[in-house]
Amino acid sequence: MKRILLLLSTLAPPVFAETPESVARRYIEAMAELRIEAVADTMHPAALERFKDILEKINHAIAAIEPEKRPAHVIRALFGDQGPQAALDAPPREVFIRFMANLTTFVPQIREMHAGSEYQILGHVNEGGNLCHVLFRATLKRGGSGISKMAVLSLKRDGAQWKVLLDDDLARLITGLGQRMAASEDKP
Repeated sequence: MKRILLLLSTLAPPVFAETPESVARRYIEAMAELRIEAVADTMHPAALERFKDILEKINHAIAAIEPEKRPAHVIRALFGDQGPQAALDAPPREVFIRFMANLTTFVPQIREMHAGSEYQILGHVNEGGNLCHVLFRATLKRGGSGISKMAVLSLKRDGAQWKVLLDDDLARLITGLGQRMAASEDKP
């Protein structure tokens, strides 16, 4: 009888502690409030690894630049005084937290962009059992006007929890920073 119950329990659909919408809401709110540790807590381990991989590519691009042509103030602002390699020696979650904390300090427009913004979670679509996509509307307020944008946040199962995958906008922002640093080598 125990074997039958065990077999049936493995066939039952997974029970999640939170809905994809509630995890997405926690992520979006934490990101808007720049509570970086809370953002990291909602992220899937593979997303944190992907983030670290992007930063490692940036580190390689920086290393390829002649030392006297490296944008030292930008590198220090984003990676800290010890530089990119020291920052990347940490576990992925810590790399994310350190870099994002530095980035939001170095680029204050990120904070301004989220100030007064509103977010409305509209629902989710399942893509297989381990992946889903949450649709939401972001209304970014600027003065007396607002810009509305539909966006999708992808989540993946991590055990019995939904966790957020790396947002494409964030990945593009970080990759773009790396490309601009690498391009600075061409500038006198």
